Amino acid sequence: MPNTTITHSIGQGLKLKQVLFVALVGGLTPYAHAELPLDIEGLMSAQGQWRTEQGFSYANRQNNTAVGANPIELPTSPTTRITLPTVITQVQGNSDVLVSTLGLRYGLSDKAEVYGRINALSSESRVFVGGGDQRSA
Repeated sequence: MPNTTITHSIGQGLKLKQVLFVALVGGLTPYAHAELPLDIEGLMSAQGQWRTEQGFSYANRQNNTAVGANPIELPTSPTTRITLPTVITQVQGNSDVLVSTLGLRYGLSDKAEVYGRINALSSESRVFVGGGDQRSA
């Protein structure tokens, strides 16, 4: 009988979560709308016109690890040994990446255009080993 009570209470919890999810999605639905039909003229460059596009993306990554160094071997029996580090150093890493994009469009006609794009990548990595600092670009 105790298992039935636990199963019943878990089932009730799932039903409550489902009801809350449906209420949340149903409550947000009236605020989502789109202009239909989608107009291709707004996406294409007009004949003889230039359009530029630009974009930037940035990412940062950080990690922390511990590294063992100067190992010693200790015998645990006549035939086996274990290796133990005598120095443990903390290593922290941090890297940044920036991607920028520049695009240029020229309208040949109402239904055709020429498009070119240039991407640039910049990255920098930093490693801190036990209080030291090493950089790489």
